[in-house]
Amino acid sequence: MSSTKKFQARYLDELAAAAVMLDSFETPAQAEAWVSGAIAEWQALSGSVDALSPAIAEQSPRVANLISWFLGGDAPTGSDEWLAELGTEQLIRVLELADPSTANEQALIFEYQRNGEPDHDLSVSIVDGALTGIAIGPPGLADGVNDESGTGLVLREVDEETARLMVSRALLAPFDQLSPASEANVPLIMRRMGSAVVSLTRGERTRELPPRDREDDNWCADVVSSALRATLAESAPAAVDDAVSAFAALVEQQDPDALTVLEVCGRAPELAIDRDGLLAAVGAYFAPVDLSAHTDVQFDALIDLEPVDWVGVVLGLTRSPSSGPPVDGDGLVSFINRAPEITSTIPKSDAPRLAWTFDQMLFAWEVTGVFDESGRVSDAGRWLLAQAFVAVMTS
Repeated sequence: MSSTKKFQARYLDELAAAAVMLDSFETPAQAEAWVSGAIAEWQALSGSVDALSPAIAEQSPRVANLISWFLGGDAPTGSDEWLAELGTEQLIRVLELADPSTANEQALIFEYQRNGEPDHDLSVSIVDGALTGIAIGPPGLADGVNDESGTGLVLREVDEETARLMVSRALLAPFDQLSPASEANVPLIMRRMGSAVVSLTRGERTRELPPRDREDDNWCADVVSSALRATLAESAPAAVDDAVSAFAALVEQQDPDALTVLEVCGRAPELAIDRDGLLAAVGAYFAPVDLSAHTDVQFDALIDLEPVDWVGVVLGLTRSPSSGPPVDGDGLVSFINRAPEITSTIPKSDAPRLAWTFDQMLFAWEVTGVFDESGRVSDAGRWLLAQAFVAVMTS
């Protein structure tokens, strides 16, 4: 018998014995924690729980039903009292445990109650935008942290929407920093995040783009035209023709990102890609025509972007030095706040959501040559951004 077969036999015996624990659970949180550990153990050794599912169903239907629900299936049925309370937890608040010396790390604690009483906490750790830990535990994880604790950590409350979007943004990154136990909790965190979770499937609800405000569009075009008069007057650098050829090649190869950009700007992929076609692709998200390739969450976020937001982005990118840092959503938000032509700024509480939104479209500027291989604005990109923005806003 292979080592895997031996493990399957041993694990099934353990599951059968452990299934009696279901009778001792008093809350769904206990059941969630238990099944999370069971899934993690199997996935750590075999890579998937799917192969074991038929055997689990035969050995213990109650366990199989709980695993299926945990992984996103329908709510299990049975006589256990806690089954009726699955999914009834209520989020009380979200706390962020921060180290002032490391801005690239976040630790979020989601505190839940059930029937009016503290029930459990869900902790999520994020480093450099990627998930590094997800754990479910008893309530009170943050009780030992305060100003006098001597840890140097700062505990502050975060609004629910911002926290959900922070986690959703991290769900886009690879899970290579998660332990098996944490990775087993990904379905749980996706369920808890609800509508803020970034799914890789298209949304099924009917979605309509808001009508454009032509007066607002023209005003924004005038601002950019005035601020970047010299750039707009310049002849296209030779690198623009290279960008046209490169993007045309991607379209011909049916590159998914390139085709999505064409869909967003409403241009048929059968049309030859010339300079005007590239400009339309560069400006796709300035005034999108079709966002059906995006999830509901992405759609809702992208249509909230205002033309004036793009003014700050275009001005900032066009003026940014070649030696600057690679472009990301946070950098684009800072451009908006620093643009002297814009009198309003992005509130700190809205910055994470806006940064996440911009991150959803940056791939468009990668495939159109706005960014170079290092993720910085290319020489062609500076010319293309200014031209594309004015062209789209006045079209």
